Amino acid sequence: MGAIEQRRHHHELAPAFRVSCEAGYPQPGFALLFVNLSGGQLDALDSVQITILNTVDIRAVGPS
Repeated sequence: MGAIEQRRHHHELAPAFRVSCEAGYPQPGFALLFVNLSGGQLDALDSVQITILNTVDIRAVGPS
């Protein structure tokens, strides 16, 4: 019962997130990365860390 309650509590606090990318802006070779956090209790977050593990030439293939 404790594990179920812990998962429920975590789900209530954790925000949902949506990631999108716009390639070629403000000029070719650049891209904008948007991260939208919503729901949950955002004030309970200590930090948000984003790590880009694999980079490619976005001019050649576009965002994925």
